[in-house]
This record gives sequence, structure tokens and C-alpha cells, in this order.
Amino acid sequence: MKTKQELLTKIEELKACKDAVVWVTTLETDLASEVWDRCERGDWLLWLAGELGADRKLLVSAACASARTSLPYIKDPQALEIATKALASAEKWTKGAATDEEMKIAHAAAYDTDASSDYASSAAYASSAYASSAFAYDAAYAASYAATYAVAAYAAASDAAYAAASDAATAAAAARTDSLANSAKIVKSIIKWKDLNF
Repeated sequence: MKTKQELLTKIEELKACKDAVVWVTTLETDLASEVWDRCERGDWLLWLAGELGADRKLLVSAACASARTSLPYIKDPQALEIATKALASAEKWTKGAATDEEMKIAHAAAYDTDASSDYASSAAYASSAYASSAFAYDAAYAASYAATYAVAAYAAASDAAYAAASDAATAAAAARTDSLANSAKIVKSIIKWKDLNF
């Protein structure tokens, strides 16, 4: 059974962000598995799962599920259609039902949309890019980008919703925290600690 200290040493070797290292350091537990269970940052979990060699199909499934939370914030109907198709293709790939050619097409379409669209579209782009075997993104980063973009879309929408509030910045920060926690639940429902090679 791995300890928190062993996990801390590992994430420092992997050059985890400073905030993540501080959070793990201050967490009151001795077990690495409890660090995973208590984490409320979906982007951190996807990054760690990717770095620790979780199955690629599990990572794509989790990235897609996180990215789907951003779809309601895509305003352009065409961008929404392309993003939805890109995610559907990536999810199909996780079941062994999408060819590499289908993934290349979905990835290219999502890339074109992402280049001129918003954060929400980027979530779909990152997920489809990750699933596409022809794309060179590192697995962990592409997956974590998907969750991060979904969070950014959520926070941006909340910013607009709370624009009239006396403390819009606090409201937006709270929305971002909620979205990160939601993505963490999604990731942990798909990827378990035992799925990591650690």
C-alpha cells in the first residue's frame, strides 16, 4: 500500500503544479489512495491518471464526460453540433467502435471549431484530439485540458449570470470550485485508484 509521502515524491518528480503539491503536503492522511479519494480537482485527477499510466480508454471516457459539462455553454449551433459529434466519436472510440479515420475527421472538425470558438468547444477538441491516435498530445495533458476547458466555460457562464451581483468575482470563483469538484466526481466514477500504475 503506497503512502502519501511516496505519492508526493512522485508528483514532484512529474513536476506537478505548486498548488497541487502544497495541497497534498497539507492533507491529513498517510495513504496515497486517500489523496485520490479526497481530491476535488478533476483536472488534477486526469493529469495524475495520465501520468501514472491509467488505461487510455478510461482516460478518454473521463475526459469526455468532463467535457460534456461544457456543452450547454456553447452558443453557436454549428460549434455545438461539431463539439457534440467530436465527443460522440471519442466515446465511440473507447468502445472500440470508431476507426482511426473517423477520429481524424472528428478531430479536424473540432480543431477548426476550436480555433475560432470558445472554451466550451475546446473541451470537445481536447477530448477528440486525445482519442485520435494520429495526434501527438501527451495523454495526460490532453485529458486534463478537456476538464480545465469545461471548468472555464462553466465559470465564464457564471460570470455572466452573476454580473449584477455585488461580488461577481467571489461568485465566479465559487462556480469554478463547484465545477472542478463536479469534474472530480465524474473522473472518480470512471477511474479508480486501482486503475493507476503506482
